[in-house]
This record gives sequence, C-alpha cells and structure tokens, in this order.
Amino acid sequence: MKAPISKRTRKILDNPQLAKQLMLAIIADRLVERSMISEDERPTIKVDGEELKLVRLKAFDKK
Repeated sequence: MKAPISKRTRKILDNPQLAKQLMLAIIADRLVERSMISEDERPTIKVDGEELKLVRLKAFDKK
C-alpha cells in the first residue's frame, strides 16, 4: 500500500516548473551527501511564497 501524497507534494508534482526545481534539489542533495558541494549551496524551492529547503529526500524544512 502506498503512502498518501501530501497536498504540498502534490502541488509540487503537478507544476512542471516546481517539479524541475525538485529534481535539481534532489541532485543537489546527492552532491551534498558526497561532499561535492556544501550545505549552504543547497537550493530552495518556492511554493506559495514559502521557501523550502530540501533537508532529506522526503522531508522539507521551511527556510
């Protein structure tokens, strides 16, 4: 059984521009994980005026 998708995640996935930003954030997460970029270089995603920073692949933190 799949876990339900949150409203915020659905909003990101339904918007091609936000989905592209999410993909870039996931790539950046991997680069931070491999110490190729610093934590400060991690991108943010803007949803409904809120800036979100990818903390872990499945968790967002308000900036």
